[in-house]
Parts: sequence; C-alpha cells; structure tokens
Amino acid sequence: MMKTKHYFSFVFASLFLIPSVITAQDVNYQKEFDTFQEKQQKEYKEFKNKADEEFATFLKEAWQKYNASMGDSMPTRPEPVKPTLFDKKKPVPAPVEIKPAVPKIPIA
Repeated sequence: MMKTKHYFSFVFASLFLIPSVITAQDVNYQKEFDTFQEKQQKEYKEFKNKADEEFATFLKEAWQKYNASMGDSMPTRPEPVKPTLFDKKKPVPAPVEIKPAVPKIPIA
C-alpha cells in the first residue's frame, strides 16, 4: 500500500513538473525565434534600402538622358481663324429654290 502511495505521489508530482520544464524550453525557442526574426527583418531592410537606392540612381540617370534629348522649347501654335461676323447692312441673298427630280425607273 505504501508503494502505491509513493507511486501515485511520484506520478502526480511529475505531472506538475513536466509542463513547467516544457514551458522553460519554449521560452528558449521563443527567444531564438525572436532573434532570428529580428535578424531576417534587418537583412530584408538592408536589401530593400540597397535596391531602392540602386533604382533611384537608375531613374536619375534615365531622366538626365531624357532631359538632354529634349528640345529647347515647344513650337508655338498658330491662332485659329476668326469667324465671319454678320453684317446687318449687307443685303441677304434670296433663297435658292430646289426642284426635285423625277426618278428614272429602268424597264426590265
């Protein structure tokens, strides 16, 4: 009877100790993951900044070449033709009467 009592107390105690040991290991894994994540984010930021800088340099060079090839100024646009104005003193011509033609129907 005494053996079973010790056996149950051992099992009962181990049930409480095992989770605490496992969580202690999880903390170490979490710390390792956090440091890994920070390292990866830092490397990504450095990569992104370098790529952005290279792209900005490329754009500056491209715009300099573009500005060098542009003309000095735009040609001036000619003024539109001014519309004729109605003159009240000028006589109005008589309307032209149009007579309709007789349609020709071919005989088959």
